[in-house]
Amino acid sequence: MDKHCIISLGREFGSGGHKIAQMISQQTGIPYYDNELIILAAQRGELSERLLCRHDEKKHNTLLYEINYLGNKNVHKGDSVTNTLYLLQKDVILDIANKGDAVIVGRSADYILADAGKNVLSVFIKAPKEYRIRRTMELEGLDEKTVTSLLKKKDKRRKDFYESRTGMKWGDAGHYDMVFDTSECDFNFVVDAIIEKWKCCKQ
Repeated sequence: MDKHCIISLGREFGSGGHKIAQMISQQTGIPYYDNELIILAAQRGELSERLLCRHDEKKHNTLLYEINYLGNKNVHKGDSVTNTLYLLQKDVILDIANKGDAVIVGRSADYILADAGKNVLSVFIKAPKEYRIRRTMELEGLDEKTVTSLLKKKDKRRKDFYESRTGMKWGDAGHYDMVFDTSECDFNFVVDAIIEKWKCCKQ
């Protein structure tokens, strides 16, 4: 009988990580989680999605942070909203892993799952800045200046979050099982390669 294996997919902004996760889900039938993790965390803690969304994949600031006193027994009252969301998402990620296969985008899921002894395939999706800017401009219909600013902000936020939670370098090939540059690889090639490796991890 196959064992569960979670595909943890880290990504640079605009590299296509979200799309690749969707394609893997469509081809394998396993669920994928991205922003859904915010919704599930809010439900677990009985907190506002709008409140938590502002703190998604955000590094805890020891000098300036918002304290949370709301929620149910799953929430540590008096902790920062940033830590509250992280801990709730961590519980959600582990719960997902206990139930079956899945694709999880970001949220340092690779570290959380490996630390808990779960079977995880860690993948990182990247691409040169120029490629990611052009792709996002085409998809979102935004101008270059806006996309460039957004890319810089998103990448920094994800990098700071990942490194503060894991102690590892975000995007370092040595920390992942598979790394793809989507400016050089067709999305279908990337998806097929990940699925084949995932099948091996389940055996």
